[in-house]
Amino acid sequence: MRITKIKIVNYRGIKSEQLIPLNNFTSIVGQNDSGKSIILNAIASFLNLKEYPIIYSDFNNPEFPIEIACTFITYNISELLASKIKTKIKKTDGLDEFLTI
Repeated sequence: MRITKIKIVNYRGIKSEQLIPLNNFTSIVGQNDSGKSIILNAIASFLNLKEYPIIYSDFNNPEFPIEIACTFITYNISELLASKIKTKIKKTDGLDEFLTI
């Protein structure tokens, strides 16, 4: 699973809705104070709000809510699990029993 797009509204230096597409090798470049860290902080808060909480100073305008939305692409989870499990379990130990979904 990976993030393919992030939407950020009213977060730190971002006032209006910003849609940022993300690919396998996306680079975030720009001048100082152009918002590169805002994107990374928004993703961190979205994925782990406990470790990266949103605080009052994160609101660009405290009268409006912060919106952070991520779009994900998922891969075939059974194939992914099978590839991970195959490295841990020998075929003679009953690999098929572990892959029944």
